Amino acid sequence: MVGNCLSQLIDAIRRISTSNVHLLGFSLGSHVAAFASNYASKKVKRITGLDPALPGFATAANENKLDSSDADFVDVIHTNAFMQGTPLQSGHIDFFVNGGIIQPGCMQEGNVLACSHHRAPIYYGESINSVPGFWGWSCSSFWEYLIGRCWKSGNQTIMGEHTDPNMRGIFLVITNSQAEYAMGPYSNTIRNFIKMNNDKLQQIAQILLKDVKIISIK
Repeated sequence: MVGNCLSQLIDAIRRISTSNVHLLGFSLGSHVAAFASNYASKKVKRITGLDPALPGFATAANENKLDSSDADFVDVIHTNAFMQGTPLQSGHIDFFVNGGIIQPGCMQEGNVLACSHHRAPIYYGESINSVPGFWGWSCSSFWEYLIGRCWKSGNQTIMGEHTDPNMRGIFLVITNSQAEYAMGPYSNTIRNFIKMNNDKLQQIAQILLKDVKIISIK
């Protein structure tokens, strides 16, 4: 219903062509943006999905959730995959930030998952005026990254407001643990990142197991 209403607003603004419309959606809003684009008389130019929601959409068909067919260009930022956000490729280009699951600096927060989930819009907001920018290197798939096979790739592109609409695929991004988060183009940071992530994955596993126990108790 929300997507339908938003599509009517888009069509009602006659002076603005859908070819100039860029929709941003956070969590559930990512899927709402997809619905709005499909309900409109013509699909919008761009949709940015900020950690698209996983709950309720894990097994949904592509037409019922955000995917690359929903706009001329769909870019997605993943920050809490497998938890509140989807781990699946959902756009023409998908950025998995700091491993895409738990964000640096969030382990000290009261709600690790919420902190990580909400980093997606924070990163995007910073990207608008960031001088160094959020840069990522290409990876054949998120699963290849998880088994440590994506550290050698040299292709880079920028994430956020200024993402190249001609780029395609999956990219891995590193950030600082606090603002300013953007680190600019990578050089020798990849090896350090992979080493750091090996330690962090153990912490993530503990969180996953804890959540599984909570779910089983409920």
